[in-house]
Amino acid sequence: MPLASAAVDRRPRRALRVTASIHVATLLAMMCMTGCSDPKPEPHTKMLVVGIDGMEWSVVLPLLREGKLPNIQKLMDRGSYGRLGTFNPTLSPIIWTTIATGKTQEQHGVLGFDYIDEATGQQRLYTSLHRKTKAVWDILSEKELMVDVFGWWITWPAEPVSGKMVSQFSGLDQAAKVWKGTVQADGPAQTHPRGYFETVRPLVLDIERDFAAPDESSFAGRVHELFGPLKSELTELEKRLLDDSIWSFKADELYARITEQALTQDDADLTLCYFGGTDVVGHRFFKYYEPRHYRFPPSPEALAAFQRIIPDYYCYIDSVLGRLMAKCGDDTAILIVADHGMIPVNTELDHEKQYALDKGLGAINSGHHPNAESGVIIAAGGPFKKMGYRQNLRARELRVMGTVYQVTPTILHLMGLPIGEDMFQNGVLDSLLQGNFLQDHRPAFLPTYDTEPERWFAIRQERGFDGVDEEKLEQLKRLGYVGDDKPEKPEKKDDKGEPK
Repeated sequence: MPLASAAVDRRPRRALRVTASIHVATLLAMMCMTGCSDPKPEPHTKMLVVGIDGMEWSVVLPLLREGKLPNIQKLMDRGSYGRLGTFNPTLSPIIWTTIATGKTQEQHGVLGFDYIDEATGQQRLYTSLHRKTKAVWDILSEKELMVDVFGWWITWPAEPVSGKMVSQFSGLDQAAKVWKGTVQADGPAQTHPRGYFETVRPLVLDIERDFAAPDESSFAGRVHELFGPLKSELTELEKRLLDDSIWSFKADELYARITEQALTQDDADLTLCYFGGTDVVGHRFFKYYEPRHYRFPPSPEALAAFQRIIPDYYCYIDSVLGRLMAKCGDDTAILIVADHGMIPVNTELDHEKQYALDKGLGAINSGHHPNAESGVIIAAGGPFKKMGYRQNLRARELRVMGTVYQVTPTILHLMGLPIGEDMFQNGVLDSLLQGNFLQDHRPAFLPTYDTEPERWFAIRQERGFDGVDEEKLEQLKRLGYVGDDKPEKPEKKDDKGEPK
């Protein structure tokens, strides 16, 4: 889909080639014309940025009308909202890195889940060490602004920041489950500072214990309630759908607790956190949510068990937003971004029969985003303008408010920093901002933030760990994200049982 452009002044500020006397006279004249007032101070907005993978407006709006997303409704009522333009391929490592850098995949260097090592010919996985350009957390850290980053894509191994970072990490124990990272109790380089891992590790163990013996008041209890009442007997495909999803639910709750704790204890200028469960349930359970699209719809018993999983998980994410909002001060601007939307796919497929044949993702996914379906953007507080929530709002009325390329430029501008001219769409999300804010604070520019690359890469390489790379690759192969998820074909034999 075409990407929207920001209608802002993109010209860098350059010194005028004038004589000193003319320059001084001009300045004096301008000061007198404006009542000799001081220039406007650079903006500085404290921000919480929440990434919600695969969030879809067609799911959000009916729940809003039913009053089931009170926190999202509060944000929309006091802020701005619409669609966020994205691009193909809609692979999470690429888009979330673009959101964090303002750069294209060619610029930032993360081109998917995996790549071929030219030196060895081996298939390898992308990590944070492959990113060729600075992310927003690097830029703010260099400017001595405090940044916390929790659960963002392609942040393992964790890199030095001015605040805290908890990266996504995965290993073989997550094999055959959906690849959304979490924190392992014994994985390397998952946090910055390194010692912060000792604070995070008990939260990991708490959630594991929670799921081992859930009670009604625990998060695990709520998840088990989400899946009930289950069918008396689950098919192999249904078991796979549930296993894939529970992993992501645990990861989301973990990052929610980490972010809550940090918002309580820290005074970060920018906090970024990511939740992936919405994407997982969208991929796995769309045929149960909207069975009318599918030639082979689920049975009534299966619908009774699984039809509410997508809307209920959106309600859970809304509750997480409420928990985070409660920890934010009145001066915090909140930005919600989704990398893409979700639509029905494989609508002509008999999913159960296909899964019995190949166990592959082609049979698992009933929702996807093949045409770069636009995501969700909601912005409230600070300089974001107020549109107000409308009860009867329909999806077709929502317009594109900007693109994934413009998130980092907007954050930089709200932090009082220049925008890099080498960012792909180096304009702010002006459709979300109050008009007087842009009039008083025109964006400033510099050529690039990617200066002293040798020093920057050297610092990041110190965090490098390759020991689990092969494990992560094997996991992705089993999932079908890279390579072939299909079992090996049986060896053909003749009538005597000999290989042909």
